[in-house]
Amino acid sequence: MLHGIVNVNKEKGYTSHDVVAKMRGILRQKRIGHAGTLDPDATGVLPVCVGNATRAVEFVSGQGKAYRAVLLLGRVTDTQDATGDTLWEARWEAGDAPPAPAGCGMAGWDAKDARSDVGPPGGGGMCADPGAGDGAQVRRPPTQEEVRGAISHFIGGYAQVPPMYSALRVGGKRLYELARAGKEVEREPRWVDIADITIECYDFPRVTMTVECSKGTYIRTLCHDIGQLLGVGGCMESLVRTRVGRFLLEDALTLGEIEGMVRGKAAAEPPVAEPPVAEPSGAEPEAGTGVDGAVHTFLHPVEELFGAFPRMQVLPGYGHLLRNGNPLGPGMVAQGTPGGQMVQMCDCDGRFVGIFAWNEDVGRWMPRKMFV
Repeated sequence: MLHGIVNVNKEKGYTSHDVVAKMRGILRQKRIGHAGTLDPDATGVLPVCVGNATRAVEFVSGQGKAYRAVLLLGRVTDTQDATGDTLWEARWEAGDAPPAPAGCGMAGWDAKDARSDVGPPGGGGMCADPGAGDGAQVRRPPTQEEVRGAISHFIGGYAQVPPMYSALRVGGKRLYELARAGKEVEREPRWVDIADITIECYDFPRVTMTVECSKGTYIRTLCHDIGQLLGVGGCMESLVRTRVGRFLLEDALTLGEIEGMVRGKAAAEPPVAEPPVAEPSGAEPEAGTGVDGAVHTFLHPVEELFGAFPRMQVLPGYGHLLRNGNPLGPGMVAQGTPGGQMVQMCDCDGRFVGIFAWNEDVGRWMPRKMFV
């Protein structure tokens, strides 16, 4: 069985589950899962955990993320992105559209460098709530300064209300299931950390921006909320995830490239046109010809996730205790006890086995997550 993490460049039209199902067919094993859902129309980095690396999904999905998004001003949809049904659409005042600056003159601008008097999230912004009705549809296009000021209010984080079209559960039901049934329920706001927003281009009515944020941030909701704050409405037109933790878009591989490496075909060969179907349950198939030879080109060892943790090694004679997930006394390891730290615990031959943490109360290294 293969073990590790694959940095997949998810293409448009595939769900995250489709990617997992396709990877099961490519690698010919069933123990595979993804770390961080991407909507079907979104593209970019989707870490896929293979074998015992599936135990690290929580570590991968919990890391910081980066996105490149296009905010379309003047349109509000039920899904908060451009694929949804339009609930409200602005009519722009004639002749007032701001000219597109040469080279989109906001490239490299950091929202933290400017603030305006647009007002706090949830305020009226430039004009009334865009949901006020047909009689209030006419809007003045926001200036660059107003866009900058509105975006700056979200730097540092805010209490975000999850969208109805999401996989969160309320009362045992997925929110998107309730939304498709025409029901809307109250959702508790969740605090999300927005580390940085950089506007790459403002070409009215589109704002292209990069967002550095925490786990659980809905970028389409961020786009919606920016539009509400400006008073003109907005939705997300496109989304690319450019980073999850240490996994970068420039290093990611498409399904077609991975399949080509495994099958010995040209790496540029595209994936199958139809989304894959999950394999039936049953005995796990063995790795096929070509998998082992190609795996080192795209499979990252799980211990790469924990590169910031000190590396420790058990003394000879204690390897069986380590592999069975037993607590380890200070006399069983070759180094001291960096108090409170999480460490990579390795066997006496230096092979990574799991994550341990020192427990002062019992005077032992306690297992946190095993990868054997």
